[in-house]
Amino acid sequence: MPNYDGGHYYLTALLPISTAVLTEQGQQRKSPIQLVRKALAVLPTALQTPTSTNLGINSPFSRNNRTHFARFVVIENVTYNGRDPEDAIKVALSGVNPVLPQPQDNLSCPFLLFVADFDANSGDPAELTAYLKELWATMQPELVDVFGHCIGFQSTVTGDDFGRYIQRGQIETTMPFNDYWTIAPPLKSLRARLKTPQTPAITRVDAA
Repeated sequence: MPNYDGGHYYLTALLPISTAVLTEQGQQRKSPIQLVRKALAVLPTALQTPTSTNLGINSPFSRNNRTHFARFVVIENVTYNGRDPEDAIKVALSGVNPVLPQPQDNLSCPFLLFVADFDANSGDPAELTAYLKELWATMQPELVDVFGHCIGFQSTVTGDDFGRYIQRGQIETTMPFNDYWTIAPPLKSLRARLKTPQTPAITRVDAA
Protein backbone atom coordinates (compact mmCIF):
# COMPACT_ATOMS: atom_id res chain seq x y z
CA MET A 1 0.00 0.00 0.00
CA PRO A 2 1.77 3.19 -1.18
CA ASN A 3 0.10 5.32 1.52
CA TYR A 4 1.97 3.35 4.21
CA ASP A 5 5.64 2.48 4.53
CA GLY A 6 8.04 1.78 7.39
CA GLY A 7 5.69 2.71 10.22
CA HIS A 8 4.59 5.95 8.56
CA TYR A 9 1.28 6.86 6.94
CA TYR A 10 1.54 9.34 4.06
CA LEU A 11 -1.55 11.46 3.56
CA THR A 12 -2.09 13.40 0.33
CA ALA A 13 -5.35 15.31 -0.14
CA LEU A 14 -6.61 17.86 -2.67
CA LEU A 15 -9.49 20.05 -1.51
CA PRO A 16 -11.26 22.47 -3.91
CA ILE A 17 -11.29 26.13 -2.87
CA SER A 18 -14.47 28.12 -3.41
CA THR A 19 -14.56 30.71 -6.20
CA ALA A 20 -17.61 32.54 -4.85
CA VAL A 21 -17.41 36.35 -4.63
CA LEU A 22 -17.51 37.45 -1.00
CA THR A 23 -19.35 40.66 -0.27
CA GLU A 24 -19.77 42.75 2.85
CA GLN A 25 -22.23 45.63 3.12
CA GLY A 26 -22.75 45.48 -0.63
CA GLN A 27 -19.04 45.84 -1.42
CA GLN A 28 -16.82 43.15 -2.88
CA ARG A 29 -14.28 41.79 -0.42
CA LYS A 30 -11.29 39.47 -0.71
CA SER A 31 -11.72 36.22 -2.59
CA PRO A 32 -11.69 32.83 -0.78
CA ILE A 33 -8.28 31.94 -2.20
CA GLN A 34 -6.84 35.15 -0.73
CA LEU A 35 -8.28 34.28 2.66
CA VAL A 36 -6.78 30.77 2.47
CA ARG A 37 -3.39 32.26 1.61
CA LYS A 38 -3.70 34.68 4.54
CA ALA A 39 -4.49 31.86 6.95
CA LEU A 40 -1.43 29.94 5.74
CA ALA A 41 0.78 33.03 5.93
CA VAL A 42 0.11 33.48 9.64
CA LEU A 43 0.27 29.76 10.49
CA PRO A 44 3.38 29.32 12.69
CA THR A 45 6.11 26.96 11.56
CA ALA A 46 8.08 24.58 13.77
CA LEU A 47 10.79 25.96 16.06
CA GLN A 48 13.63 24.74 13.84
CA THR A 49 15.39 27.94 12.76
CA PRO A 50 16.85 30.89 14.74
CA THR A 51 14.07 33.14 13.45
CA SER A 52 11.22 30.81 14.42
CA THR A 53 12.88 30.00 17.76
CA ASN A 54 13.14 33.67 18.63
CA LEU A 55 9.48 34.11 17.73
CA GLY A 56 8.60 31.48 20.32
CA ILE A 57 5.32 30.40 18.69
CA ASN A 58 5.39 26.75 17.67
CA SER A 59 3.47 25.08 14.86
CA PRO A 60 0.02 23.83 15.90
CA PHE A 61 0.98 20.45 14.40
CA SER A 62 3.52 20.09 17.24
CA ARG A 63 0.58 19.50 19.59
CA ASN A 64 0.24 16.08 17.96
CA ASN A 65 3.16 13.80 18.77
CA ARG A 66 2.47 11.54 15.77
CA THR A 67 3.15 14.20 13.13
CA HIS A 68 6.54 14.16 11.42
CA PHE A 69 5.83 16.45 8.50
CA ALA A 70 2.91 18.55 7.26
CA ARG A 71 2.60 20.96 4.36
CA PHE A 72 -0.02 23.10 2.62
CA VAL A 73 0.19 24.35 -0.97
CA VAL A 74 -2.32 26.49 -2.87
CA ILE A 75 -2.59 25.30 -6.49
CA GLU A 76 -4.27 27.90 -8.69
CA ASN A 77 -3.80 26.06 -11.99
CA VAL A 78 -1.63 23.50 -13.70
CA THR A 79 1.56 24.59 -15.43
CA TYR A 80 1.56 24.75 -19.22
CA ASN A 81 4.75 23.16 -20.49
CA GLY A 82 4.31 24.26 -24.09
CA ARG A 83 3.31 22.36 -27.20
CA ASP A 84 3.87 18.63 -27.46
CA PRO A 85 7.06 18.04 -29.50
CA GLU A 86 6.43 16.73 -32.99
CA ASP A 87 8.50 15.74 -36.00
CA ALA A 88 8.49 18.75 -38.34
CA ILE A 89 8.62 16.56 -41.46
CA LYS A 90 5.66 14.44 -40.31
CA VAL A 91 3.70 17.59 -39.51
CA ALA A 92 4.37 18.99 -42.99
CA LEU A 93 3.36 15.73 -44.71
CA SER A 94 0.21 15.25 -42.61
CA GLY A 95 -1.07 18.72 -43.33
CA VAL A 96 -1.46 19.63 -39.64
CA ASN A 97 -1.33 23.37 -39.05
CA PRO A 98 1.37 23.86 -36.37
CA VAL A 99 0.08 27.36 -35.62
CA LEU A 100 -3.23 26.11 -34.23
CA PRO A 101 -3.18 25.69 -30.42
CA GLN A 102 -3.17 22.23 -28.91
CA PRO A 103 -5.56 21.22 -26.08
CA GLN A 104 -4.49 22.68 -22.75
CA ASP A 105 -5.44 21.41 -19.29
CA ASN A 106 -6.95 23.83 -16.80
CA LEU A 107 -8.37 23.37 -13.31
CA SER A 108 -12.02 24.20 -12.76
CA CYS A 109 -11.11 25.92 -9.48
CA PRO A 110 -8.05 26.38 -7.25
CA PHE A 111 -7.14 23.55 -4.90
CA LEU A 112 -5.54 23.30 -1.47
CA LEU A 113 -2.97 20.53 -1.23
CA PHE A 114 -2.59 19.03 2.25
CA VAL A 115 0.11 16.43 2.90
CA ALA A 116 1.12 14.88 6.20
CA ASP A 117 3.50 12.13 7.34
CA PHE A 118 2.59 10.59 10.70
CA ASP A 119 3.23 7.51 12.81
CA ALA A 120 0.89 4.59 12.16
CA ASN A 121 0.82 0.89 12.94
CA SER A 122 -0.57 0.02 9.52
CA GLY A 123 -2.07 1.47 6.37
CA ASP A 124 -5.59 0.76 7.56
CA PRO A 125 -8.04 3.65 6.98
CA ALA A 126 -8.80 3.57 10.71
CA GLU A 127 -5.27 4.88 11.35
CA LEU A 128 -5.94 7.92 9.18
CA THR A 129 -9.35 8.48 10.77
CA ALA A 130 -7.84 8.42 14.28
CA TYR A 131 -5.05 10.82 13.29
CA LEU A 132 -7.44 13.34 11.73
CA LYS A 133 -9.67 13.24 14.82
CA GLU A 134 -6.59 13.96 16.94
CA LEU A 135 -5.71 16.95 14.75
CA TRP A 136 -9.22 18.33 15.12
CA ALA A 137 -9.04 17.93 18.89
CA THR A 138 -5.67 19.72 19.16
CA MET A 139 -5.81 22.45 16.48
CA GLN A 140 -9.43 22.99 15.47
CA PRO A 141 -9.23 26.85 15.27
CA GLU A 142 -6.28 26.73 12.87
CA LEU A 143 -7.91 24.04 10.74
CA VAL A 144 -11.09 26.10 10.45
CA ASP A 145 -9.07 29.14 9.34
CA VAL A 146 -7.22 27.14 6.66
CA PHE A 147 -10.03 24.92 5.34
CA GLY A 148 -12.93 27.26 6.04
CA HIS A 149 -13.16 28.50 2.44
CA CYS A 150 -12.82 25.08 0.81
CA ILE A 151 -15.90 23.67 -0.88
CA GLY A 152 -17.85 21.34 1.38
CA PHE A 153 -16.04 22.22 4.60
CA GLN A 154 -18.84 24.39 5.98
CA SER A 155 -20.66 21.35 7.41
CA THR A 156 -17.57 20.24 9.37
CA VAL A 157 -18.29 20.53 13.09
CA THR A 158 -16.75 17.42 14.69
CA GLY A 159 -13.56 15.38 14.40
CA ASP A 160 -15.46 12.68 12.54
CA ASP A 161 -16.74 15.28 10.05
CA PHE A 162 -13.21 16.55 9.50
CA GLY A 163 -11.88 13.02 8.96
CA ARG A 164 -14.56 12.24 6.39
CA TYR A 165 -13.99 15.55 4.61
CA ILE A 166 -10.23 15.07 4.23
CA GLN A 167 -10.65 11.44 3.14
CA ARG A 168 -13.07 12.49 0.38
CA GLY A 169 -10.25 14.55 -1.09
CA GLN A 170 -7.53 11.95 -0.49
CA ILE A 171 -5.44 10.72 -3.41
CA GLU A 172 -3.01 7.82 -3.35
CA THR A 173 0.54 8.65 -2.33
CA THR A 174 2.70 6.87 -4.89
CA MET A 175 6.18 8.13 -3.92
CA PRO A 176 6.54 8.80 -0.18
CA PHE A 177 9.70 10.12 1.45
CA ASN A 178 10.66 8.04 4.49
CA ASP A 179 13.07 9.93 6.76
CA TYR A 180 13.81 6.83 8.85
CA TRP A 181 12.49 3.35 9.65
CA THR A 182 10.86 2.53 12.98
CA ILE A 183 12.13 -1.06 12.57
CA ALA A 184 14.97 -2.64 10.61
CA PRO A 185 14.29 -2.23 6.87
CA PRO A 186 13.29 -5.48 5.12
CA LEU A 187 16.33 -5.63 2.87
CA LYS A 188 17.07 -9.32 2.29
CA SER A 189 20.42 -8.73 0.63
CA LEU A 190 21.64 -6.61 3.55
CA ARG A 191 20.46 -9.11 6.15
CA ALA A 192 22.12 -12.00 4.32
CA ARG A 193 25.36 -10.06 4.14
CA LEU A 194 25.30 -9.31 7.86
CA LYS A 195 24.75 -13.00 8.70
CA THR A 196 27.53 -14.23 6.37
CA PRO A 197 30.98 -14.17 8.03
CA GLN A 198 33.41 -12.10 6.05
CA THR A 199 36.57 -13.82 4.77
CA PRO A 200 39.65 -11.98 6.02
CA ALA A 201 41.90 -10.55 3.36
CA ILE A 202 45.08 -12.57 2.62
CA THR A 203 48.28 -10.59 2.37
CA ARG A 204 51.07 -12.18 0.35
CA VAL A 205 54.48 -12.18 1.97
CA ASP A 206 57.49 -13.13 -0.15
CA ALA A 207 60.50 -14.67 1.56
CA ALA A 208 63.65 -12.61 1.46
